[in-house]
Amino acid sequence: MQPTRVRLKDISGSRRAELVADVSRALRSGQLAIIPTETVYGLAAGAHLHAGLQAIAALPRPNPRELPDPARAARSLAAFSTWHAPSGEMIIDTLGLTHPAHQRLIERFTPGPVRFLIETAEDIDKILVEKLGVVPGAIDGSGVVSVRVPDHPFTLELLAAAGTPVIAERFGVFGMGGDRELGPNIESKLAAISESKIAFILDDGPTRFGRPSTTIRLKLDGGYEIEEEGVLEARSIRRLMGRVVLFVCTGNTCRSPMAEALARSMLSGAHAGEVLTRVTSAGTSAVAGEQANPDAIRALDALGVSMGTHRSKILNRQMIAEAEVIFAMTQSHRRAILAIDPGAADKVETLDPTGADIPDPIGAGLDVYRKTAERMAELLRARFNRDRQQG
Repeated sequence: MQPTRVRLKDISGSRRAELVADVSRALRSGQLAIIPTETVYGLAAGAHLHAGLQAIAALPRPNPRELPDPARAARSLAAFSTWHAPSGEMIIDTLGLTHPAHQRLIERFTPGPVRFLIETAEDIDKILVEKLGVVPGAIDGSGVVSVRVPDHPFTLELLAAAGTPVIAERFGVFGMGGDRELGPNIESKLAAISESKIAFILDDGPTRFGRPSTTIRLKLDGGYEIEEEGVLEARSIRRLMGRVVLFVCTGNTCRSPMAEALARSMLSGAHAGEVLTRVTSAGTSAVAGEQANPDAIRALDALGVSMGTHRSKILNRQMIAEAEVIFAMTQSHRRAILAIDPGAADKVETLDPTGADIPDPIGAGLDVYRKTAERMAELLRARFNRDRQQG
């Protein structure tokens, strides 16, 4: 078969839609396509037919692994091919992912240059067959599902329209190029391989990154580990995975540092499946570098919580941008935050979900500080418990 090579930069409008339809039909009929991603080129097949899976498994490799027997190709292929899903939401729904860290990883890094190795229950293959209509074993490789969502506009469009789940293997393993770009002689190289079944070569020039995805394993216990660095370094993954919660009051010496210390204490025992949360605080009219109010420190001591070495910080736009959630002590603090960054409205709320203010205890004595700390502790416990239940 002589594959049709299409340069995507020359395709637009109705012809683009026609090309998506043509490639989709080819995949559904058991043929293959070379597709671009933001990392490397992939060799793709529809996962609902033995024919396409066997066609990939039968292609020669310069450094051959033990290739599956054609009769068992579908079940064996999942060990080295990856389901290319059209969205992170589909991954979460199909695999029934409930751990907060797993959901957050997929939400943060799809679409994008990350491949997930998801440890699954023993019955996942049956679920994949029922939900996706795939050949048994096409996606589940011995209790691990390899999946990613590529960040490439045309390929995402193709995956959504294909009418079959698509698996793909890195084209570079076949020794014909295809990591960063497809060479000019790909057709002749493929012609030397009889019965390659490659119907389309979708050429989009050099890929954005030109190197493989980062691989992250999602573990059964809810944790995760970075198995192999690729485009994204491990430190970047960990930084982007973290959630920043910001507490805001006026001077950042009483209410917000008390809330920060209480939250840090409550989150210190997080298990492997929970999202790492960093808490901080600032003041809308703070003087930088001041220590916490002594009564605030004593009120926390009575609850068995340490204030630590707090120094006040002045609220700024960068702090607002970095925070995922911002808890204001009062409605006026909320308005002050939005005056700095009007676009932050979706992530700013009062610590009390009813919208009630937490009054400033300054000058009111230790007993008022204690009551304020107790009220904030109760509100924080309720919020964190709700987050865990929703996760």
